[in-house]
Amino acid sequence: MLVCLAFLLIGNFARLIPSGGLGDNMLISEVLLYVLAGAYLLLSGPARRLSLPWVLPCAVVLLLSALTGVLQWGMQAVPLLYALRLLGTLTAGILLGTALYLQYGQAFKRVTRLFVRLYLAVVALAFLLLLLFPDSRDLWAWLSRMGVVFQGDPHLNRLVSAYFDPNFFGVILLLPLTWSYVLLHSQPAFRWWAVLVLTLVAILLTGSRSALAAAVLQLLFLLFLSALVAARRSWIDTRHLLQASLSPILLLALLPFYLPYLARTLIRLSTIGDDRSAAARFDSYDFGMQLIAAHPLFGVGYNYLSMFTEQYRRLPSLDSSLQATAANFGIPFTILLLGLTITAAFRWGARLRGPLAFGFWAYWACLAVTILFASQFNNVLYYVFWLLPALGYTVYLGHCARRQALGRATP
Repeated sequence: MLVCLAFLLIGNFARLIPSGGLGDNMLISEVLLYVLAGAYLLLSGPARRLSLPWVLPCAVVLLLSALTGVLQWGMQAVPLLYALRLLGTLTAGILLGTALYLQYGQAFKRVTRLFVRLYLAVVALAFLLLLLFPDSRDLWAWLSRMGVVFQGDPHLNRLVSAYFDPNFFGVILLLPLTWSYVLLHSQPAFRWWAVLVLTLVAILLTGSRSALAAAVLQLLFLLFLSALVAARRSWIDTRHLLQASLSPILLLALLPFYLPYLARTLIRLSTIGDDRSAAARFDSYDFGMQLIAAHPLFGVGYNYLSMFTEQYRRLPSLDSSLQATAANFGIPFTILLLGLTITAAFRWGARLRGPLAFGFWAYWACLAVTILFASQFNNVLYYVFWLLPALGYTVYLGHCARRQALGRATP
């Protein structure tokens, strides 16, 4: 568990550690994560018992998709290595959720606070990087002097974070945004308002239009859930009203610190029609639809997609995660996966009661916004720094739902 949290904290700064023949696209910390996850799965009986029902279906799906690719395009090392990499990420995420459950049981507030504190540190590091390297090209140059080759895009006055990408970081911040709101709902303390405001400011400063739009959608969902809960109460907690009034005061107090960066974000929003990144995404969507139409049933095989995208746009995948899933695995599997996800959400949610139920539905709203909206602009669903914490928290909630269904409160 601690290894996973450390991995999420240091992000791409693990590139400073020499990785030998791993190349530019693989972190030494990632390899260490997968090795330790495999060892934990083998050595821990409780973790193996709880995790294998999650891991085995993932392994079967990836194996079948890899065989599909081999039958169509022949044996190629790179797609097969990517399949193993994805299986490693999925296994690590599942084991993270299992370890959290074995450690904390159904004390979901403690687990949620743990993640919020982690991302407070991540956001603090992101602000430090912004102060030191307002132009990301200076950061890339510093990394180059340290012996790290990283082909990053130029970003001016944007939070690139330890993940070296403001667009991915903006979407990842939907997770702590949701978690801080859940904690605020269950315990209306000023510190959770402060965390919520800080996370919103960080999302603004990423300059990511899709992340900002996703944050607005998620906040609307969260307010709707809160209204449903309030409608069942005969009283109003005045602490919520008092602390809600402090949020705009905090935003105004911090204005001098983020006004120049906010102005740049507004300029990006107002020039979307002329933006080259937007045009590149439309081009990616068109190319993705052509691939899906050519291979609708079984796809091209997991990450054999990279053969086509590298040739067409010199990038390893499409911009849309759902398109990438359909192109890799086929339309039927993509629909089945979405259907199973929705079914699991309603089955688990029906088993939960009290604050855990609110936290569950708030988190699933975050997943829905990310999967159905934000991931259409950034291929974040396969990004290890999103997939690992999201899957870990999902598996943890799954274990909690299973335990409540069995009527026991401790593992």
